[in-house]
Amino acid sequence: MNYKKEVQEVLTQIRFTKNRLAGITLEMDTEGRDPASLEEALEALDDVIDILADYVAEE
Repeated sequence: MNYKKEVQEVLTQIRFTKNRLAGITLEMDTEGRDPASLEEALEALDDVIDILADYVAEE
């Protein structure tokens, strides 16, 4: 089986999430806010988890 397409999709989501998390963290630090509340980044991580779960369920 060829998993290249699925793996690329997951990698894209992970990279996007990493960049969002880094940006949000830097923004919060700059504003003097506690970066502990990263709900937006957590939602993106949930998207990645959903993609992986759907893929595993299909196999």
